[in-house]
Amino acid sequence: MIATDDGLTFDQRLGWISINVLVSVLTTYLIGQMVASGLIGGLPILLMALIIGFALPIAASVISLI
Repeated sequence: MIATDDGLTFDQRLGWISINVLVSVLTTYLIGQMVASGLIGGLPILLMALIIGFALPIAASVISLI
């Protein structure tokens, strides 16, 4: 196994990425459900949730692989 700069192996890093993706999907789903049920309102909040909950952690994970 080849260790990376922070001491994590490549497999450990992929594990963290999969956890990030899972949390992102769950966060986006929960915020989407709150929008759909009327707890919080509007399409802008849903779009913001998609960006914050899904795109940013995945982008950070991909960047950390480089």
